[in-house]
Amino acid sequence: MKQSVSLMILLLSFICVASATADTRLMLVTDLHYLAPELYDTSGYFERILLQGDGKVAHESETLLNALKAEVAHQAPDALLISGDLTFNGETASHVRLAGALREIEEAGTPVYVIPGNHDLNILFARGYFPDGITVEKTLPSEAYPEIYQEFLPSADDRSSARMGGTARVGDVTLLFLDGCVYEPHAETYGVVPEATLNWLRETLEAHRGETVVTISHHSLIPHSSYMQPMFVLQNTRQVMNLLQAAGVRLHLSGHLHLQHIAEEDGITDAATAAFCIYPHTYAMITVGHGQIQYNACGLCPEHLPEGFSERSADFFMNTTAGKLKSWTDTLPITEEQKQQMLDYAMKLNLQYFSGTIERSLPYWTESEAASLWQQYADGSQFADYMNEILQEKALPARSVVLSLP
Repeated sequence: MKQSVSLMILLLSFICVASATADTRLMLVTDLHYLAPELYDTSGYFERILLQGDGKVAHESETLLNALKAEVAHQAPDALLISGDLTFNGETASHVRLAGALREIEEAGTPVYVIPGNHDLNILFARGYFPDGITVEKTLPSEAYPEIYQEFLPSADDRSSARMGGTARVGDVTLLFLDGCVYEPHAETYGVVPEATLNWLRETLEAHRGETVVTISHHSLIPHSSYMQPMFVLQNTRQVMNLLQAAGVRLHLSGHLHLQHIAEEDGITDAATAAFCIYPHTYAMITVGHGQIQYNACGLCPEHLPEGFSERSADFFMNTTAGKLKSWTDTLPITEEQKQQMLDYAMKLNLQYFSGTIERSLPYWTESEAASLWQQYADGSQFADYMNEILQEKALPARSVVLSLP
C-alpha cells in the first residue's frame, strides 16, 4: 500500500506543476479547517479524537498552513480564493491566526479572497483539545467576520444583500462569491441563498453581462452523488442555477463535500474541490484564456511538506475508514487475513474516491478475493452499498475539466 500511495503522491504533484499557463491563473483552496496551535496539545490526545472522524489532519494545521504559503509562492497565481470552512469549528483564535497568515500571502504579492463556510461563524461547539479535557472556546460572531477578514472580502455595494460575498476582478475574469451559508442565530450545515441575495445575484450578473464570470460558493449547486445528503447542496439551487444559466456562467467552484468531484447540469459545471485538510491536500488551479476555462485539481508538492507527511496523512485517512469497520469485520466468520483483506479494500477505495483518482475499471474492485468477500459477507450492509454506488457511478473525470467560452 505504501508503494501505491507514494505513486499517487508523485502523480498528483506532477499535475500541480504541469498546469497550463494562461491569461489569468486562479488558485482555489477550500475546507482548511484550520485550528490554532494553542487550542490543542501535541501529546496525541487530539489525534486520537480525530481518528474517529472523517480524515481531517487538524492536528497538523500549522504544517498545512505553512505548506499552503509555500505552494502559493511556487504557483504565483493571480489570486488565491478560499471557499469556506476556514476553521475547524469557528474558534476566534483560529480565525485571527489564519487571517494573519493570509495577510502574509497578500504582502508577498498574491491577492486573497475568502468566504465563510458552515464551520466558521456562530458555532456552538468551538472547543480546545487538551489531555486533561476539552475546553469551551470563543466562537467568532458573524458581525466580527468583516473586521477580521476586511482586506480579503470581495467587493459589494450592498453588503447587507451580498452578505459575506461580493465580486472581484482578477485579470480577464469576474469572480462572483455567493454566500449561501446559514449562521444566524447559529451555524447550520445546510445552505440557502436568501431572497435579498438572490436579487443581488441577479443584478450583479446583469451588470457583468458579456464578461467571463466564475462563481464561487461553499455549498454545491449540483448533487454530486446519489448518496450525498441534501445538506451539501444549496436548498434553492434551482433558482441560483436559472440565474447563472441565463447569464452564461460555465464554471461554479464549491467545497463542503470534502470530496474531489466534478458534476455538470444544464450547461453549468460544478467543480467541488476536495478538503485541503485531508489527503492528498488538494487545491485547484483555474486558468482562463484563449477562449477556454481549465480546472485542474492538484496535490501539494511534496517538497513543501515534511518528509513522509503525505504517506502518514494517507494512512491517517485510511485508518479513519478502518476504525468505522473493524468492530464489524471482527464479528465475521472468516480468517484474520480475510478480515484484513476486506479492510484494505475499503480503505483503498475510500481514499481514491475522495482523492478523485479512482479507476473503476480496475479488476481489483470486482474480481479480487477482497471483492468476493465483500459480496459474500457484506451484501446489503450500509458500507457495502456505499462502495457499490461509488463503483457504479457514471462520473465525469474528477480532477480536471476544460470548458469553452462563448
